[in-house]
Amino acid sequence: MARASGNGQCRFCHKQVESTIHLVSGCEVLLAYGYYTACHNKICKCVHWKVCKEKKIKVNDNIWEHEPEPISANENVSIFYDTRIPLGRYIKGRALLPDSVIWATREKTANIIDVTVCK
Repeated sequence: MARASGNGQCRFCHKQVESTIHLVSGCEVLLAYGYYTACHNKICKCVHWKVCKEKKIKVNDNIWEHEPEPISANENVSIFYDTRIPLGRYIKGRALLPDSVIWATREKTANIIDVTVCK
């Protein structure tokens, strides 16, 4: 990790004032090195673990050991993690790839979870 600069500039990009908001979501150097994507993925894993626990799908007791499967399911619910969802028509981009989809089997309903790490 870089050391704080004496002039208040960001220790990574040296272009902006170092602030919490800048470090959390605005530094182009941290973006280039994938820090924001890593943060997003950790949040998604935590949400997946919590939903699995709530829906009584077997997962590790320790959240930090959790590695989501593409599909986790029991007789009541299926949880799709970072899995393409087929639709009846083409949608450009990543619109078909939400972070998680919780499909309730009996009710035939879906909840879509899409995490955003932003300013």
